[in-house]
Amino acid sequence: MKVRKPATVGGSSAVRKSTAILGGVWIATFIVYLFVKPAVPDHTGFPIANTFQKSAVTSTPAR
Repeated sequence: MKVRKPATVGGSSAVRKSTAILGGVWIATFIVYLFVKPAVPDHTGFPIANTFQKSAVTSTPAR
């Protein structure tokens, strides 16, 4: 059975540490977003793109 050598500063330990920091920052950012995210905006009264007003739609097609 081989024993692993301890990782050096410039070796895989640094990669694991930076990956852990990056993951921690990502999770912290997500948690902050959950608490600070804006409320869902209410767009009543504003027309939505690529839609027709109900009065412009007729029940029978013009011929």
